[in-house]
Amino acid sequence: MQKFSAMSAGPSSGAGGRRRRRRPDPERPVVTGRDAYPWQIGLAAVVWMALGALLISSGIGFTGSDADTEQVDKISGSLGADTVVSTAQHGGGVLWILLGIAVLLVAALLAIGQGWSRYVLFALGFTAVIALGVAARWEVVLAMGFFVAGSLPLLAPRAHRYLAP
Repeated sequence: MQKFSAMSAGPSSGAGGRRRRRRPDPERPVVTGRDAYPWQIGLAAVVWMALGALLISSGIGFTGSDADTEQVDKISGSLGADTVVSTAQHGGGVLWILLGIAVLLVAALLAIGQGWSRYVLFALGFTAVIALGVAARWEVVLAMGFFVAGSLPLLAPRAHRYLAP
């Protein structure tokens, strides 16, 4: 029996067949699976930044549609003058630009691991969806998709543990 225990101890064993453990260096942080940066937070930050870019482009007018004036006149003539009010943007541009900048800044804070930023992003995203919906903009569909897609990864337990104070 003595011979078997000496053989099973292996070459890295110390006296008495015990394995030596390397002590962690206090100067070098140890990153384990629990402490590693969760991919869910990175994905959520990218999606929230896409929402911010959508809001800024909507406020600037990049996503506006150019309606054909001939078609607008044809619809107005057949259905009445109240049917087509105008194809120009009616306000909200500055609001969407400010919301977009705020979403971009807070999403960057989320990307570096600031846990409180997720709550601010939820409020900003909800406000953006409501503002675009009230203005009857087509971008509300994309904004709602980005809102949901940015919120769901943050519900993962690993993301919660990483962002917890």
